[in-house]
Amino acid sequence: MNIKKLTAALIIVLSAFIASACSTTSKQSTQKQVERSSVDVHKAGKANPTSNDLHASFKNGVFKTDLFELKIDRTQVGHDNFNQSDGLIVWYSVTNKTKTKEFKPSDIFRYLKFTQSDGNSDFSLDDMSSSFSIEEALYPMYDKDKNPITDQDDAYNKAVDAQNSMKDNEEAIANANVLPGKTAKTVAGIQIKNTKYPVKIKAYTSEDEPAVNGEYEIDVH
Repeated sequence: MNIKKLTAALIIVLSAFIASACSTTSKQSTQKQVERSSVDVHKAGKANPTSNDLHASFKNGVFKTDLFELKIDRTQVGHDNFNQSDGLIVWYSVTNKTKTKEFKPSDIFRYLKFTQSDGNSDFSLDDMSSSFSIEEALYPMYDKDKNPITDQDDAYNKAVDAQNSMKDNEEAIANANVLPGKTAKTVAGIQIKNTKYPVKIKAYTSEDEPAVNGEYEIDVH
């Protein structure tokens, strides 16, 4: 999840919501609101509001803007036996605060940037080539030696069913549009570098803007 890849998605999600202000030319004239269908939120100027005008905030794992609210509901550290990798499992909810527009939870989740230290340097977890499976971490089909748990046929079959069910359900929710005024709950997985140092999360509205005030820290011990 590279923050630089967010610009196009952000413009699509945010620009459609920005309308120009009403104006009055005389006592006989009436106010008329004109909606701009494509505003470049990355260009500062009186006529084109920037992303700072969205009054965004990020506190205690809750990312709020005028358009949506993303809340980190809970987290869990998991181990993927098959890929031999550790990851952070993030259950989150996205609320659509608009009256007419729709957007996907997975697109909103990409506005969060995850980093972690190894004691010497800070690394972007978004840039890592993830080989962490949430499904395998929660419903393991393999043992610690990467062998299928075929000696436990019933447990293996249950794990297969649980993994398939979770993958289908959560992916469907994450990639379905949230209706105006509604909330969708789903989950995402982030591969981590270690289970010693905390994962830090910042929220962004644009690659050209600094991070929204606030940082959320998750202990992964």
